[in-house]
Amino acid sequence: MKKVLFILTVLLSPLFTEAQVIHWDNFNERHMDTVMFNTMNSYIYYGYNGHEGDYLVWSPFVQKEIMPSNYDVIRGGTHRDIHSLHNMKWGSPTGLDDTLKNKIIEEGVNPIFLDGQKYTYNDSKGNTLEAYGSFDYTEILISVPRSTCQTYQEIARHSIDTWNKSTEGHAGIMNANYKKKVIVGTITFYCKKTHRVFISFVYVH
Repeated sequence: MKKVLFILTVLLSPLFTEAQVIHWDNFNERHMDTVMFNTMNSYIYYGYNGHEGDYLVWSPFVQKEIMPSNYDVIRGGTHRDIHSLHNMKWGSPTGLDDTLKNKIIEEGVNPIFLDGQKYTYNDSKGNTLEAYGSFDYTEILISVPRSTCQTYQEIARHSIDTWNKSTEGHAGIMNANYKKKVIVGTITFYCKKTHRVFISFVYVH
């Protein structure tokens, strides 16, 4: 358990306190993931636009098992419209499939989220049993031209501002008052051919 907490602390801590100028020939996608998470977390908690919520929780399972698939979809489709890059493997009206749900439950990274998903029911013998509701999956995407930003932090802030101004419901997702009943994952792909940074930010709520 201590090892997991140590890894999370390393992942979620900014590598430097000041904004890092990007060296585009050596763009660090995994560092961009961390900066994106930290900036989004600050936005959610402190509320750039007056909203005040609670901290997001970065799930190692979501990061390891779900986000690489999103990365592959983006990497293989940078020539396509951004709307076509949503990973259809995970989205479902009934939430994530049972295998993924069970892994998230076993991980237990956000007990408040899990408690919010629990419900009780009676079986045919009248026994009261406990189960979990749907784990809804939502992905928001962005494609940022490198000419727009000079630092990793600028990319993150630009992404948040763009999502907030979107007419497609992104602001509603970002500004929902989840009260810790949400876990997230994020993945970045930098396309050297198009000079664009693609980010997938996922909510499980």
